[in-house]
Formats: sequence, structure tokens, C-alpha cells
Amino acid sequence: MDFENMTTQEAIEYCYRHKDDYIRSFDQIDEGMRQFECLIPLVEDGTVKPEALPDYGMDYPEEEATSRNTHRLTQNPLEASFLETWENDPSFAKTLDYILSGRRNEIDGTVTNRDREVAATVIQWLGSPVGQCFLETALKVEVRKLIPKKLMFNPDA
Repeated sequence: MDFENMTTQEAIEYCYRHKDDYIRSFDQIDEGMRQFECLIPLVEDGTVKPEALPDYGMDYPEEEATSRNTHRLTQNPLEASFLETWENDPSFAKTLDYILSGRRNEIDGTVTNRDREVAATVIQWLGSPVGQCFLETALKVEVRKLIPKKLMFNPDA
């Protein structure tokens, strides 16, 4: 992790991503919670600079948010495309954080690596034959709602 070039906002997001690991690193969970709750305001107000986070015990490897089913990617190019787009397109970089935060237009840092793995697996699944069938069925339902019945010749075609 490049703490030297990290912004304050990135440092806060990093701390929240690793909150559970940080808390569990203490002998007592309540002590870990207290320490975390003290650390965040110090990072927010600039007292603790991002490059000093390792000195406060906040130094964890970033894990790739990848699907559990990567063995399928070579045989299923559409699954690979869905997963690659999800993981590499910058416009989706914070989508999961927003979805799981529960707050509108706000990231609270509660997304875990497990959350990321599950989301990546579901996104990959949408590219599978069964996932494509699901998408097609869902889209047909919506199209039927949009088109008046008298204009629909054969809705199952």
C-alpha cells in the first residue's frame, strides 16, 4: 500500500475497509473499537497523516475483489467480460461501496473483502448462460410493461 501518496479521504476509506481486521488485532474487542474510534478523527483532522497509519497498526494487504469462479473464465468469455468490466472500469469502482453503505451518495467504509468477492461472483454469473437467461427474462417483463398490449403481436418471441 502506498501510504505516502494517499489522500486523507483515501486513508479514511482504507481504515474503514480494514476496520474489522484492526479491531480483531487487539486482545479485547472493546479496546479495538475504542482505538479505532479514536484513530478516525485523528486521520480526519490531519493529526495522523496517511503515511503514519502503519505506525498505528493500520497496515493490511489489499486483496483483489475477484470472483470465486475464476476457473470458468477461459471457457466463458462473456463471464470474463462481465467480471473484467466490474473490476476494472473506473466508473464502477465505488458502486458496491454506495450500494452497501445504505446512505444516499455516501460511503461509510463498511464493505468487506467478502462483500467484494460475493458481488464479483454475482456479476460474473450474469455473464453465464443461466445469468443471461435471468437478464433476458427480467428484461422481457419490463418490456411488456412498457409496450401496450394492443401493439404486442407475440410477446414471447
